[in-house]
Amino acid sequence: MSSFFRRLGGRGLAGMPGVHCAADLVRFARDAVAECRLLADRARAAAPTVSLLYDFDDVSRTFCAAADPIDAMRQLHCDPSFVEAAHEAHAELFAFVADLNADGALYAPLEELRRRADAGEPIPLGERSATRAAQRQPGTLTSEERHVLDEFLRDFLLGGAHLARPQRDALVARLSEHENLGISFCAHAAESSLLVELSESDLGGVPAVPTRAGSRPGTVRVSTDYANTLLLWLQNSATRERVHRAALSRSAENIDVLHRLRAVRQEIADTLGYASYTDLTVAGNMLNKAQDIEQLLRSVQDHIRGRCMKELAVLRREKEEFEGSATIHAWDSLFYMGRGKAGAFQLDGRVLADFFPLERCVKGLYFICERLYGLKIRRVRVSQSEIWAPDVQKYRVCDASGAVVGNLYLDLFQRPYKRCGDAHLTLRCGVVRDGELEDVPTVALAFGFTPRATDEPILLSHSEVQTLFHEFGHAMHSILGASPFQFTAGTRCAQDIVEVPSTLMEYYAWDPKMLRKFAKHHRTNEPLPRSLSDRLSQSRFMFSGLELESQLFYNHADQYLCGAGPYVKDYPELFDALGAMDRDISSIPSPERPFAMARFTHAIGYAGQYYSYMWSKAIASDLWNRHFADDPLSREAGEHYRASMLSRGGSEPPRQMVERVLGGPVDLSPMLDAFANGSVCVCFYYFAQGGLYEGASACCVLEGKEGRGG
Repeated sequence: MSSFFRRLGGRGLAGMPGVHCAADLVRFARDAVAECRLLADRARAAAPTVSLLYDFDDVSRTFCAAADPIDAMRQLHCDPSFVEAAHEAHAELFAFVADLNADGALYAPLEELRRRADAGEPIPLGERSATRAAQRQPGTLTSEERHVLDEFLRDFLLGGAHLARPQRDALVARLSEHENLGISFCAHAAESSLLVELSESDLGGVPAVPTRAGSRPGTVRVSTDYANTLLLWLQNSATRERVHRAALSRSAENIDVLHRLRAVRQEIADTLGYASYTDLTVAGNMLNKAQDIEQLLRSVQDHIRGRCMKELAVLRREKEEFEGSATIHAWDSLFYMGRGKAGAFQLDGRVLADFFPLERCVKGLYFICERLYGLKIRRVRVSQSEIWAPDVQKYRVCDASGAVVGNLYLDLFQRPYKRCGDAHLTLRCGVVRDGELEDVPTVALAFGFTPRATDEPILLSHSEVQTLFHEFGHAMHSILGASPFQFTAGTRCAQDIVEVPSTLMEYYAWDPKMLRKFAKHHRTNEPLPRSLSDRLSQSRFMFSGLELESQLFYNHADQYLCGAGPYVKDYPELFDALGAMDRDISSIPSPERPFAMARFTHAIGYAGQYYSYMWSKAIASDLWNRHFADDPLSREAGEHYRASMLSRGGSEPPRQMVERVLGGPVDLSPMLDAFANGSVCVCFYYFAQGGLYEGASACCVLEGKEGRGG
């Protein structure tokens, strides 16, 4: 183990030893780069043995030991000087890794190792893997080692290591521009907020939102950051329209960014020999070609069309009853979906929130993990020098024997300079070698819950409960996915299965049996009444067709921005293409919908892979129904899931992993039928008018949240 790793695990910021002030972040990044250079020199000179894979993983391991927590600090730290320093450190790290991935001398020994493996030539173990000699067939790579080799080579190929120098330099420049465009896009989306002026009478019945004095008596100004809440509750259609248009007018400069981003992506794809940027990004996924994704999106659209028409008819009846008009506009959908659910299920989000105090919901998660996996999760004292905001909590995760298997930070509340929204952030991947946990997996979960100034408990909406459970599913994937190779540990897996563990955990927030175990009234401690839990569970699929339809728009837009899909050929201009998508796909078309892309940050983080949410939801639905629906706390099912998927991280091809955990081949037909009959929950959701609205599209359009493993 290198001297750099002997220093890790200290009590500096986010576990970075010696990092106590902003300047230390840049120093730490530079120390990691210097260590990586030494390790890379050793790898260049190494023979093509099994040990070579461990040499390369040590480079990745050292780089990520700095890059992961520094990236988290860019998004989380409460001190702007630390945020600025983290941006500087990130830029230096990115420049280094771009050069590293384009290094032909590093690529060559890996390519030789692959040639020998493909030719069936004997491959010596080398000194790093000798302790595993009894567990392997002599002279070969294990299936995990072969997969890691292919993943290493893929990174070098995408970095241009195989190209001639002029092409390689041009590619590195385009990759750098692509990175900077993404940073710029997300910064504009996070920082842009407009104020819309409303009459005080319009806000009658709307949940409390921060306001400022208006320009005239009887008026107030409200930030478009609260557009979702306003659109859910405002009864006046003209007022909803003003809020809707104001919300979509933010981040206008991002449209120019998207134009350039699309062009840069195609240049990168052309240089690397791919038909589209999507084909480049999905090569390691279950759906590994752009045409596979296009077929999926087309099939889903065909299957849900009838359901969408029926749901639209419900909205029209609701509006005609309330306003005397049956014409549904884009700014009406949130309001009337809420009314529809309120009438159908008699649910009041304010009543339900009494049963979801934050502390009890967190304890419910720990109870689930103890029953499924035998884990103990306990809060521990933490030094102020280790955390990035005063209210961050630290938890230790131990197995049944008491051995530490992971660390978890909870960053629960809104504050200035917190830019990531609800997210799972890896601080350190778990590495197990020779049966010992050398690197303890460490993650941070960030949320935007509203803190209380009083001692009253913090009550969550059910949508916030689902978000809490979703991100915790990512955390368990990271913590239980320790691997011999950092490069494929935890959530470092194929993008179109990374949302399966998080989506599966959402089912625990909906299942009536589970709700009655952790949802207790904050005053009386009485469990959520069965009638409420049953109605809540039943309500989740109402309007799921229209929600899925809106997601299809963003999926097609994501493909278009990566040079793929059916709109590329006929619509060279972005706005023309987005308008055509809206007309072709949406039951409630909106001329303003193209402007929503200016805040759709998933277009940056997912880049041709936004379909992963839809795909992962279908897999998670199948997994839940096969193994957990009858007994959500089955230890046998939990251990099967842990052994077959969670513990595997990204150490094998995703289809192989999914088929093993499901117990059979992946079949698209029942997945499509499940979407068509509404038995897959596809959405985020909001409570309104004493009812419930499911609205992933609104979350993406108006709030612009992002992040892999988010």
